[in-house]
Amino acid sequence: MTTKSLRLPLVLSLACAILSSCANLPSGGRQSVRFQSQPEGALVTTSLGPSCVTPCSLDLSRFDGFEAVFTKAGYASGKVLVASIFSPGRSDGVTIAPGIRFGLTDRNSLADPGANFRRELLPNPVQIVLQTGQ
Repeated sequence: MTTKSLRLPLVLSLACAILSSCANLPSGGRQSVRFQSQPEGALVTTSLGPSCVTPCSLDLSRFDGFEAVFTKAGYASGKVLVASIFSPGRSDGVTIAPGIRFGLTDRNSLADPGANFRRELLPNPVQIVLQTGQ
């Protein structure tokens, strides 16, 4: 076999390896956030736009903190602040070789390109006890 004839199988093998690894990539810039309320059945609306009825989960950007407002007829509304924090213990992403990380790049810091993989939304789950009233 010539070098040229070996090139195609090598390229195809590499492409397959890269594409198949995509199934194992982390959620990147998104995180599932769970919402719970007492009593259940409250409408939770986030300042980012998405909403759901508790108990529920939303897939949200891990870069942006937000406010969650819970409302239910017969109860006073309640708010919970959810922060996007840097979590040094978090380890998402795929390291291909020393110093080379595959996945989302940090939009906020060129000094630490892996920082996106260590951001998380807290608290999670977001919980509230609604008080009877308005």
